[in-house]
Amino acid sequence: MENGYQLEMDNLAVGLTKPATYLGVPLLAFYFNGLTCFLCWMLVQAFSDLGFMSILLFVILFMIVHLMMAWLTFQDPFGLQIAWLNFTIFRKHMSHPFWNNTDSFSP
Repeated sequence: MENGYQLEMDNLAVGLTKPATYLGVPLLAFYFNGLTCFLCWMLVQAFSDLGFMSILLFVILFMIVHLMMAWLTFQDPFGLQIAWLNFTIFRKHMSHPFWNNTDSFSP
């Protein structure tokens, strides 16, 4: 007789803890992506005469950034937040290639 414990998971509770997404990307990131691409497109329109090509360029840029964000959140719904924390807070120090995994600067 096996005395193991099997973890039970409630699918409804797991679904309620995930962030709201649009096409696989959290809503905040989706709207931020759309806003930044739109503002960049406005600046390009103000300073150049590209016309339709600039619209096409920024639609493609929007789709590429959206697909990258969807790839980050595919396995883990909080993958985009984890990547942002790793990029902004948990960066490697400048001497990481020399000292490897330590923050000590002594030889």
